[in-house]
Amino acid sequence: MSLMDGNTNTPYEVRSSEKLGRYLVSSRDLDPGDVILTEAPIVFGPKAMSDPEVKMPCVGCYRPIFTDAGELCAKCGWPVCSGNCSGLTDTRHHGMECLILRSRAD
Repeated sequence: MSLMDGNTNTPYEVRSSEKLGRYLVSSRDLDPGDVILTEAPIVFGPKAMSDPEVKMPCVGCYRPIFTDAGELCAKCGWPVCSGNCSGLTDTRHHGMECLILRSRAD
């Protein structure tokens, strides 16, 4: 559910004020662990790597890249483990974020 889905069973109300802008207020008593709202991410990102030798994770599959001389995504220029990485065409991951990443200023 999202803020604008029109669902009348949401556990919140959207309110606004001159001082705070838009904000949410519970519309019922909530229990610990209740889901209040869910949103799809705009961009997926790899988690930080614990190995200090890792330069960066692959943006397609998140495998560690151990060298600065690795390959880059042909469209956005971010590091990948291989130009054939299956994560590069996964529309739920890098395929979606690639559009945003390639619009960055060089």
